[in-house]
Amino acid sequence: MEKYELYKEHHNNKTLGQFFPPLYEEYFSSWPPTPTVQDVEVANGNTAVATSEVRKAEEHVRDFELAA
Repeated sequence: MEKYELYKEHHNNKTLGQFFPPLYEEYFSSWPPTPTVQDVEVANGNTAVATSEVRKAEEHVRDFELAA
């Protein structure tokens, strides 16, 4: 909630690309992404790659409009 006003400002200015990267850094410093065993297997045993892929998936944000 503390970031909502900043989010609205960036949303209105169409600058969300400037809003999300620092937010992700702050979020992931508190709650780092944790790959599952399956994620590590898909990454051929490479935990760093698996962690990167999990983070990338969690960072994926898509604008959408709700149907009325």
